[in-house]
Amino acid sequence: MAWAAWKEGDRGQAAGLERRAVAVFGQVKAWSDAVTALSNLSDYVDPEEAPAYLAQALWLALRIHTPVEDSLNLCEAILQALGGLEAEAAPLLGGAAVFLVATRGTQHPNQEQLLQQAMGLLFACAQAQGSEEDDIPRWLEDLGLLDPTRLLPTLEKFLEGLVSEWLFNRALVPRVES
Repeated sequence: MAWAAWKEGDRGQAAGLERRAVAVFGQVKAWSDAVTALSNLSDYVDPEEAPAYLAQALWLALRIHTPVEDSLNLCEAILQALGGLEAEAAPLLGGAAVFLVATRGTQHPNQEQLLQQAMGLLFACAQAQGSEEDDIPRWLEDLGLLDPTRLLPTLEKFLEGLVSEWLFNRALVPRVES
């Protein structure tokens, strides 16, 4: 219904329907559906609001099993919503993309291609941030982007900082081991 409202030009109604859908999905613990609704919602709102919804979707994707392509697309979408490769958080999102593909995509038939895409994103972030190609390994290590014990807490704090109003009860969300 939200998509139909959006196609008819009523972005407000589409956004309202998606917000309600996220709340309902959260109540029934349909977390994958909540990720999809949050991602869709980011398309229906003003561009400055989109990062908050994408952040909630990625926050969920870190905790539940979502298709690896969806997780990679979320990292790319939030990166674009924040201003692209030059955004301050770009390296963090590139690191998240690599982490999610490497850990959640082990059974995916196209994992190698997806990992190349994620690594390409991370390396593009490094170059946009001023790192020379020879310096990228040190840059990755200095920022802790390939160390989940450093990456994940920093990423979670960043994502939580983008959200002023959560559309679901975070205490109900399980944590999946990667």
